[in-house]
Amino acid sequence: MRKYITITFIIVSFLFTLLVVQTINIQSYIYAQSLDKDQSWIIKWIDEKDEQLLLKSEVIADYTDFNISVLRPHDNENIHIWLSSLNRSSYIEYYQENHIVQVSSLPNDEFVSQQSYLSNIGAIEAWDIANENTSIKIAIVDTGIDLQHPDLIDNLVDGVNILDGSALPQDDHGHGTNVAGIVAASGNNVIGISGILWNTQIMPIKALDEQGEGNETDLGEGIQYAVENGAKIVVLSLGLHSASPYLQEIVQYAEDNGVLIVAASGNDGLQSIQYPAAYPTVLAVGGLLNDKTIPEKSNFGQEIDVVASWKVYTTGLDGSYTYNVGTSMAAPQVAAAAALIWSQNPELEPSQIRNLIRQTAEDVHDTGWDEHSGYGLLRIDSALIEPAIEDIYEDNNSKDEAKPLQMDAMMSGVLTDENDEDWFYLKSLYDGSLKIEFEFDSTSISEDDMKDVELVYHNNEETLVYNLLEDINLSVKKDQIGYIQLRYKDQTDFNYLPYEFITQFFIEADLFEDNDSQDKAYDLTGTKEKILGTFHQVNDKDWYVFEVVQEGNLTIELSTDTNRMDLQLILQKPDGTDPLSIDRGNTGETEYYHSSVLPGKYYLQVQNYAEDGMDSLPVIGNYHLQVTYLPTFVDTNEPNDKAYQTTKINLNTEHNGVFDHGTDEDWFSFRINETSDINIDLDQLPQNRNVTLSVLNSMQNLVFLTTNEGKTSINKQLEGLAAGTYYVKLVSDQAFEHQMYSLQVTEKSIDTIFSDIETHWAKEEIKELWDLGIVNGVDGRFLPNENITRAEAITMVVRAMELDGVGPTSSPFKDLSNQYWAYKPILLASEAGLINGYTDGTFAPNNNLSRVEAAKIIANALGKEGVEGDTPFNDIPEGYWAAEILTQLKLDGIINGYNDGTFRPDNQTSRAEFATLIYNLLLE
Repeated sequence: MRKYITITFIIVSFLFTLLVVQTINIQSYIYAQSLDKDQSWIIKWIDEKDEQLLLKSEVIADYTDFNISVLRPHDNENIHIWLSSLNRSSYIEYYQENHIVQVSSLPNDEFVSQQSYLSNIGAIEAWDIANENTSIKIAIVDTGIDLQHPDLIDNLVDGVNILDGSALPQDDHGHGTNVAGIVAASGNNVIGISGILWNTQIMPIKALDEQGEGNETDLGEGIQYAVENGAKIVVLSLGLHSASPYLQEIVQYAEDNGVLIVAASGNDGLQSIQYPAAYPTVLAVGGLLNDKTIPEKSNFGQEIDVVASWKVYTTGLDGSYTYNVGTSMAAPQVAAAAALIWSQNPELEPSQIRNLIRQTAEDVHDTGWDEHSGYGLLRIDSALIEPAIEDIYEDNNSKDEAKPLQMDAMMSGVLTDENDEDWFYLKSLYDGSLKIEFEFDSTSISEDDMKDVELVYHNNEETLVYNLLEDINLSVKKDQIGYIQLRYKDQTDFNYLPYEFITQFFIEADLFEDNDSQDKAYDLTGTKEKILGTFHQVNDKDWYVFEVVQEGNLTIELSTDTNRMDLQLILQKPDGTDPLSIDRGNTGETEYYHSSVLPGKYYLQVQNYAEDGMDSLPVIGNYHLQVTYLPTFVDTNEPNDKAYQTTKINLNTEHNGVFDHGTDEDWFSFRINETSDINIDLDQLPQNRNVTLSVLNSMQNLVFLTTNEGKTSINKQLEGLAAGTYYVKLVSDQAFEHQMYSLQVTEKSIDTIFSDIETHWAKEEIKELWDLGIVNGVDGRFLPNENITRAEAITMVVRAMELDGVGPTSSPFKDLSNQYWAYKPILLASEAGLINGYTDGTFAPNNNLSRVEAAKIIANALGKEGVEGDTPFNDIPEGYWAAEILTQLKLDGIINGYNDGTFRPDNQTSRAEFATLIYNLLLE
C-alpha cells in the first residue's frame, strides 16, 4: 500500500486497494494504473546527472544544495521501463517515491477548562521569568496559518507556500493554525487566548494542502526553507510510519546548522514512534492527560523524549478558537519552551536545549527515562530556573545506579576524573545489535584523549571492552538486561571528558533465514505455532512452503507488532496460475487469506511492501505468520445414517469416519460368537464437539451410552457381552469434516495383556516393559494413543533406571504436594538431575509431555549432552535450544522423526511413543 506521513491531529486513512498482479513479476502490480498525473520521484545524484534519463523525464524541482532532483516520466514513457532505468543508472545514489504527506488528528470530543494545560506544564509560573522571545524565528511546517487571525497576526513574519510559490501560506485546513496558537497567540492583549510565547516571530510554511496532504519533498523543502531563512526552531506536528533516507538527510541538515526540530510521536497508540520524531536529533514529544496518565492513543517507544499536555484550547480558522487533542498539540508546547530557554540562554546549542528539557522534566511514572513518558512531563518553569547540567544522568557511577540507555537516540555525559564511571543499562524488545557511535569536539578533545576512555559491555554471557574510536556493535537479546560502563583506563593523565554518542538498533535475522528465495523456502508442513519473522536487511523477502496432501481449507494470517511494517503476502499456487498478491491493509494492519485448496505445494512470500522499483528497508519489529490447513475428508462408510444402513465392522480393526452435517448419525454393527469382554475405543475427536456413543443389542435395546465430555476420546470396556450382534451409534452435536474419528472394537483374547495393543505397532515393546514392571494400564488397557503426562513419563523413567531412596526432604516445585500420586518418583528424578521445572517454580505434572521434552528426559537419563552438526530434522533450525540433543539421539538410533523429515518437537507424546523411548533407553 502507499505510505503516508501522518500529522498527529486527525487520523486520515486512504485505502489504495485491488492491486493487479503481473505474470512476469511475483511482486509487481499494474502500477501505472495507481499513478496520478502528479506522481513524482526523488533522485539523489552521486555526482553528475544522468542526461539520458533526463531526456525521458520532466524535471519538477532541483535542490542543488543536496544534489537532488524531483522527476517524473514524460507522458509517453512506460512507467515500468522508466523505473527500471532508475534502478540501472550508475549516476544515482538512491531514489524514492515522493510520498504523500497527510494530516492526522483525533476528534474534538473531549473538553477541558480553557487552557488548563498551561498550568500542567508550568507555563504560568514560567511567565514570571520570561514570556517572549522576539530574537528568534519559529517555523511551523504544516498546513499554513490563518494570516488574519487577530490573536496571531502580530507575531507573524514572512513565510512561504511550498505548494504554490505565488500564493501566501494561508491555512485552508486548520491544523497549522491550531499549532501556531499554542506557541504564540498574542498574550496580554485582552482578546482570545495566550500562547506560551506572548511575543515572538512565527514563520508560516505551508507544505500540506487543504486535505492535510503533501509529499516528502514538499516537507523537506519546507524544512530547508526554514533553516535558510533564519529559523531557530522547526515544529513538525506530523509523522511517517517508515524511515526515509531523504527525510533523514534533511533533518541532519537542520541539526548541522544549529536548528532544533521538535516533532510529534504519533497517535496510533503503538510502540513505534513515527518519523521524523524517531530520528536521534529530533525532540520527540508524546501526550499526557491532566491526571498524569498516558493517553491510550499516544505512541511510545525507545525514541520518546518528553510528554506534554494532550488536550488544548487554541486558535482556529477565521479568527475562531477551538479545543483539540493529540501529540500534534503537545509538540508545539515543547517548541515554545525551547524558545523561552533560548531567550535566557542564547549561547546553548540544540543538543543542550534538548538535554535541559529532558533534565527538568517532571517524572511521570518511573524516575528518569521510560518508554511511555520519556524523561517526563515538560516543565517550562523548571527549565528557566534550573542551571543546565552537563551530565544529566549523574549519579550513575555504579552498576546499581545505572540509568536507562535509549536506543536510536543521541545522549551525552561527562567523565570528570579518573574515578568517575558512567553506567547505563539497556533492555531490548527484540534480538539484534546496537551500534554506538561517539562524537567529540576535535577543537578541544584529541583522539588520544578519547583513547584514554573505554566502553565495557556486560551481559549475561561475557564482558567486552571497546575503544571509543572503534566500531562498537553490541549483541543484545530480547528482554535481557545489558550494562554499559564508561571509564578511564589505568594510568591516564586526562581527567575531564565530555562525550556524546548516537545509538542505532538493528534487528537480528529470524530463525528461518536463509529463506530469501523460493528454492530456499522454509517448510511449514506440520507447523502449529506462529512463525515469528523479521525484516533484518534491505529487500528482505522471506519464503515459506506448505504442502497440502489432500483437498481441504487453507487459512493464512499475517500480522505485525509495529506500524512501521506494511505487510504483503504473495501466494504461489501449485496449479501454475499467476501469483496472488494479498495486500489489503495499510501499515500495521493484518493480512488474511482463506480458501479451499487442492493437493500440491503452496509457496508463500512475506515482505515489507515497497513501491514498484523501490527498496524495502529493514524494520525494527516482528511479523507473525500463521498457516492453518484443515483437510476435508470423505466418509466412505456413508450412507450409514440408520440402523438398517449399518456398516459392518471387523473386530480388532480400525474404522474411520466423519460427521459431514449437523444431523449426521453413523451406525456400525459387529458380531461376537461367544461371551466376551469387548473394548470400544473412539479416538481423534475434536475437543469442541460433543459426541455421543451408544451401544445397542440386536433388539435395539440400549446396553451402554456415554459422551466424550470435551475429551478427544471415549474408551470403554464392556465385560461379559453375550454372543450376538451389536450396534454402535455415533452422534455429534456439530459437523466436523476436517478430522476423521477412529473407531475400533476389540475382543479380548485370553493371552492379551492389554486389550488395546494387540494390533498396535508398539505391542512388543509395551509387553516387554510390562514384564519388567515398568508400565501399567487402566482397566486392562494400556491406552497407547493417549497423550502421556509429565508425571506418568517420569514414573516410567524412575522405574526403568531403578532409582530408589528417600529423595529430597521437601518438594522443589510449588505445585507438587506430598499427597500427589507421583510425588516420590518426581522428587527422585529431580534429585538425579533428570528433570527441571518451569521458570515460575512449577512442575505441572498433569501437563502433556511434548516430543522434545521427552527426548531431553531420555538424554538426561543416558547422560548425553548433545553433539554439534547439521540437525537431521528439517523443522529444527540452527540455534534451536535442543538441536544438539536431538542430533545425538538420532545418530544413536534412540529417536526417529516422521516420514517427511520433520521431528515436530512441540507435538504431544503418546504413551506408546514414550514406552518405545524407555525401551531404547534400556538397550543402551
